[in-house]
Amino acid sequence: MKNEIVSFLTPKVTQPPSINESFKDCSYDQDNDRYLVKSTVTAINFDKLTKRLGHSQNRKSADALTITDENIFLIEFKNGNQVKGEHKIPKLVTGVSGKINDSDLTLFEDVFENVFEEENQYPKIKFYVVVDSVAMGADVYALQLSQLSTGQSTNPYEQRLFNQILPNWKSNCQHPQHFDEIDIWYSELFDTYLSINKIKSLFFA
Repeated sequence: MKNEIVSFLTPKVTQPPSINESFKDCSYDQDNDRYLVKSTVTAINFDKLTKRLGHSQNRKSADALTITDENIFLIEFKNGNQVKGEHKIPKLVTGVSGKINDSDLTLFEDVFENVFEEENQYPKIKFYVVVDSVAMGADVYALQLSQLSTGQSTNPYEQRLFNQILPNWKSNCQHPQHFDEIDIWYSELFDTYLSINKIKSLFFA
């Protein structure tokens, strides 16, 4: 699965300038002039790939796409400040929901349909929203200890993130059967998540 998709995407990705970029570069927060993660592991800048596939600015897209032997991952980076303000929640829910659905459409119409002969061969998508835990005001290590000792989070922003925002992202997904998982990662633990999921650098000849 990985080899077929990489082979199909190679001309689009390697067309100068290459859009085979590090997760650090894909995570750049232009509004706050900072990178959300420091990982030098390379992936595909999915925002740029979506444009190279001929879509207009109206087609929303996740920030990064990467592929392992078993899974295909879409990753969206979000500043944690958006979780802290109650008035920002509707925009955050709508924005990410649009990225989930449009990214799914792009993969199905522009990639999977050109790579695989049968729809039952299409891989399930794992979509992760990487939230800037520092900007959210969450000490992820303290949160983990709290959850282990009490069975629940004591941080109000984390409660909002997992009890209010994430369920809306999932319920707004138009084709849940296309997804293996829609979930949240914390920026401080990004390298750990990559290791757990066996995500390594993508290389294009």
